[in-house]
Amino acid sequence: MSPDDLTGAAATLIHRLGALPRDTREDLSVLRGAGVDAMFLPAVAEIDVEVRRRLGVGLATRRDLRWTSQYQPLAPGYAERYAGAYAPLQQAVARVVSPRRAANRPRLLYIHGYMQPETPAEELGFLLPMALALNMEVIHVQMPFHGRRNRGLSRMSGSLYWTADMVRSLEALRQSLYDARCLLAWMRKHDPRPVGIAGISMGGVLALALACLEPDFAFALPCIAHMDITAMTHHAPVLSVMRSRLRAMGWRPGDLAELVEQTGWNSLKPQLSPDRVCLFAGRHDRFFPPQLVSQMAAQWGDPRIEWSPTSHLGWIPRLPLHLKKMRRFVDKLPGF
Repeated sequence: MSPDDLTGAAATLIHRLGALPRDTREDLSVLRGAGVDAMFLPAVAEIDVEVRRRLGVGLATRRDLRWTSQYQPLAPGYAERYAGAYAPLQQAVARVVSPRRAANRPRLLYIHGYMQPETPAEELGFLLPMALALNMEVIHVQMPFHGRRNRGLSRMSGSLYWTADMVRSLEALRQSLYDARCLLAWMRKHDPRPVGIAGISMGGVLALALACLEPDFAFALPCIAHMDITAMTHHAPVLSVMRSRLRAMGWRPGDLAELVEQTGWNSLKPQLSPDRVCLFAGRHDRFFPPQLVSQMAAQWGDPRIEWSPTSHLGWIPRLPLHLKKMRRFVDKLPGF
């Protein structure tokens, strides 16, 4: 059995132990008809960021960033939950790892994967090696319903993020992009260095979307992801419970694709030239099948793809090799 299927089995158990999601189909009309600009909020607000210095580790310094999210839900029913039970989502957070010798290097805005809990082990075993290998300051922004933005909401980080409660799922997607764009604007205001975007798995989906929404990223390094969120929902082993619950709610084949189309997601187009994009993908990925990655790449002007002979989960242990390839790619870009 593929590691992807084993992970899917574990996620299925977690999701089945959680509370049943609401059937929010009747509340989707405002999201269907919002239009691209309202759906993906181009006018980001200026944020007041609290910077907390943390104990440095060897060759790197560390900081925490906190700010009040200026996000406003579109769906009235979800707005009530956002003001009440989901109030922890109003506190946005990011973690910064900065190599001491990276003062003249570009920076990287990084988005984590689905259901990652943000533990100290992740920071020391993942973010720190990433920052040092790339010799870049890495700013790790937290998605709603994950890590510190999930306290008191569910037993498992991220288990409420992409579920059969489609209003909550789309609002969480919108807030992820909005909070990241606000943070990006703050970064640019306080530091002239160029900023690239990267993400892994679901974070890679968001990185791709941000590369469509923001024209000034210096480069993009999406990892084991594509932008077809309908296909992601249909294929990913970790979303089997979501699929079964959507069917139980009466969702028919094609309904999700129609909803995604109506939100304007499929109209998003890359703002970066293809030579500034490098996709990282697994040839045996069960979450994001390689043929769909190739199809998306063709639509993006055929940027470089770094293929790995692995499954989705098998891509992670090869991270040191991928980081070397990322470093070489960025260092060869004009101006770096």
